[in-house]
Parts: sequence; C-alpha cells; structure tokens
Amino acid sequence: MADPITRLLLVDDDDVCRELFRRMFSRLDMKVECVEADSLVIARDILANGRFDCVLLDYHLGSDLGLELLADIAKHRAGMCPVILTTLLAFEEVGDEAARGGVVDYIAKSTADPVKLQATIERALQRAAASEGMGRQATAASGNGSAGQRGDALQEKYRRRRHTTLKALDRLDEGAPLPPEEITELARLLHQLAGTAAHFDDAPLGLLAAQLEKYLLHWRSDAMSDEMRDALSAFRLAASRQAPELLRVSVYQ
Repeated sequence: MADPITRLLLVDDDDVCRELFRRMFSRLDMKVECVEADSLVIARDILANGRFDCVLLDYHLGSDLGLELLADIAKHRAGMCPVILTTLLAFEEVGDEAARGGVVDYIAKSTADPVKLQATIERALQRAAASEGMGRQATAASGNGSAGQRGDALQEKYRRRRHTTLKALDRLDEGAPLPPEEITELARLLHQLAGTAAHFDDAPLGLLAAQLEKYLLHWRSDAMSDEMRDALSAFRLAASRQAPELLRVSVYQ
C-alpha cells in the first residue's frame, strides 16, 4: 500500500521563506503535497476550493496577521484542521494570541529544520486524529461502563489539577515576595498542567502554562515584570473562556 500523502497549505508572504520550507518538505520522511499562498485573500480562495490536512500559517502577512485566517481554516472542512504558526518572533511574544486563537503548535523560522518540521507536523496531525476520534471513543464508552468510568475519573483528575493550579496562582496577587519553595511548587503545578492539557483538548491553556512557568523560574525580584503579569493575565483569561465541564478527554480509555 502506498504511503498516505499529507496535504499542506503554506501561507507566507515571503518568497524566500516559502522556498526554504519547500526545500525542507522535500527532505521529510513523509509524503507531502504543498499548496502555497502569499496573502490572506489567496489563502481564503484556496481554502474555499480545497481540503487540507494541516496549515502552516505565518504570523505576519504584510500588513495583515495570519491569525485572521483561523476562522476560514476551521470551517473549510469537516473535523479539526490543525494549524502550525510559523514566526520570526520568539513564541512568548505571540503565544497568547495564538493559543487563544486555536493554533496547536508553532515553529520558529530561525531554527526550523526538516527534523523539527516533521516532528511538528506529526504532532499536529496526531492531535487532529485524536480530536476526530473523541466521538467514537464516547460512543464506545457508552456501551462499556467500566471504560466510561475510567475516562470520567481521569477527566475529573485533570479538572482538579486545573482548579488547584488556578487557585495556587492567587498567591501572586498578594504582593508579598514568595519564598523559593512556593515558587518551585507553583512552577511544578504549571509544568504538570502544561504536560497534560493537550490530552484533554485544552492545549491553548497548556501553552500558556508553559510560558508562565518559564517566567516563574526566572523570577529574581520582589515585583513581577510586566511580561510576567501579562502572562498571568493571559493564562487566567484562557482558563475563564473554557469552563472545565466543557473539556473533552482524548486519551485512550
């Protein structure tokens, strides 16, 4: 049987970057078919007339932002179409917007290579497959009480982890310096959340948790930096927009 072909849409206004990605695609250990767009207008036209397995989306498209295309990507096909953000910026500078907008992963152009690119694409495709399999898992669970109970228990454990982390972060609002052991504990909670969130269709919050963990571990003064405050606000905003009861378990039961 022939290897499956992964259809990619590459949206980037820089012809040099498109060529670099084209060369990396040719070196992947997977078969890909890539269609290119250099603007939002062209990308929207392509999406209206085709179906893609994954989209690599540049953050800056001339005077436009690539994130403006997310709604068009979401509705262009049935099921989840994973989006990988490509950027010249450090991810922490765009991570808040990307996570809130539904991007599942990112790759920095400055450090991209065929190995990193393939790993990123495969992760994105796996998440899409897991998302599409949720309905089938739920159906199977309804006919298998013990499997359903295991899934519900695991989901409840994740909800508790989420709640515990949010509650613990309230300590940062008290103004007083935190002892090193409390900072370590907060970082541990964020690390655990970041490592498990994607399995419960909560990947955006996981990305923000990882970002906030990094700021905590580099916190060296009594007052929080503006960047750290922004990261904390973005984390809380993302958590408030997706209530725990709406999370869907996507791990195997």
